[in-house]
Amino acid sequence: MEEYMIKDISNTRIEFNTLNKDKVVEVFNYHCKSLYQININELTIIDDKLCLPIDLSKWFDIDNELDFDIVLEALKRITDPKMANAAITLKAKLVGYDNDLNQNFVFADNYYKGKHVVVGKYDDGTKLIFIDKLYKK
Repeated sequence: MEEYMIKDISNTRIEFNTLNKDKVVEVFNYHCKSLYQININELTIIDDKLCLPIDLSKWFDIDNELDFDIVLEALKRITDPKMANAAITLKAKLVGYDNDLNQNFVFADNYYKGKHVVVGKYDDGTKLIFIDKLYKK
């Protein structure tokens, strides 16, 4: 697998399978306290789904650089049933548009070689896998 980077996105959001804003804030902030903290005002309803719109300018890595991998790590953490307690996880997916490739993408949690990962798919069928970094399959 080759390492892959997504840099220029738009219309990107995490869609949760619940409309309970309090639960989303609680679970997200519990699992992602070192990555990004959300507040209830950031959550919005889009197409009858509770969503967290992704403004990449707010997501920084350790080196204080913009990093889409941090968003994928957050998705991985909140959906991982083995993180702390399965009762404090969320069903969610990340949807958006890659401006460099002019394609939509969807990322959701899955398993790869027995390990919880995030797998993405583009409109053209290209598959990506996020383990600790993003790779093209």
